Amino acid sequence: MAEIILITGATGQIGSGLVTHLLKTPFKIRMAVHKNKNTDLRSANIETVELDYSRPETVAVAFQGVDRAFLLVPFSDRLAEMNQILVDAAKRAGVKFIVRLSALGADPKNPIPGKWHGEADNQVMKSGIPFTILRPSFFMQNLVNFSAGSIKAQGAFYQPTGNGRVSYIDARDIAAMAAVVLTKPGHEGKIYDLTGPRAITNQEAADIISRAIGKKVAYVDIPEEAAWQNLKKMGMPEWQVEAMMNLMAVQKNGYASSISPAVEQITGRKPRDFEEFAREFAGAWK
Repeated sequence: MAEIILITGATGQIGSGLVTHLLKTPFKIRMAVHKNKNTDLRSANIETVELDYSRPETVAVAFQGVDRAFLLVPFSDRLAEMNQILVDAAKRAGVKFIVRLSALGADPKNPIPGKWHGEADNQVMKSGIPFTILRPSFFMQNLVNFSAGSIKAQGAFYQPTGNGRVSYIDARDIAAMAAVVLTKPGHEGKIYDLTGPRAITNQEAADIISRAIGKKVAYVDIPEEAAWQNLKKMGMPEWQVEAMMNLMAVQKNGYASSISPAVEQITGRKPRDFEEFAREFAGAWK
């Protein structure tokens, strides 16, 4: 009988990409989704289950009979708490292997959200279940999800990140990496930093987007106070504003500029460069 792989966060950009990769394998896929989320993915090898962190019975059902689990916890001030719920359920269900999606710079000693990711990583490492932890850098998709509106309307995007360099990675490369470590042996006990092939500044990103869409896009380095106020105006709770400001400080100070060879070494394919990504997603900024 085929082994079952549980995917939490299954409808997001990484989870859905991971499911697509796993459809090419003999494993049975169990997608854990919120009751209000729908998925367009359909296959005899896919099962969809509800997972609600506030309802323990749904968590237990989601893990029942699972052999391997991919743990992707929502960005929340309860991140470590929710991750512990999943780890405890995995232990009770006899899960044999966990792959956790963490973040570059995860460390309980770091400011949030790195602190929360570090705590969650430690929960997995202390669980007694064989594991692999993936720590990706900032997603290339962030410049679509958070900046496309101002680029289309004003020809610019705004961040307080100076000339800090970031080794942006395409979320699809993270999904490809997760698929390999979930299904191939030899990754137990490993922690992989995941990055793109080079680190760029936001000014360089703006220049690349400009070439991709055929019109000038500006990067505007704004004061931190202005960025803070903008986030508050968007209705973000205090914890999220603090976390977002900390992430932008990470970028400004170059703490996310390291380059890792892991994606190519493990998947056999070079990670996408931002030039390639920008050409492919040019329509999102037009």
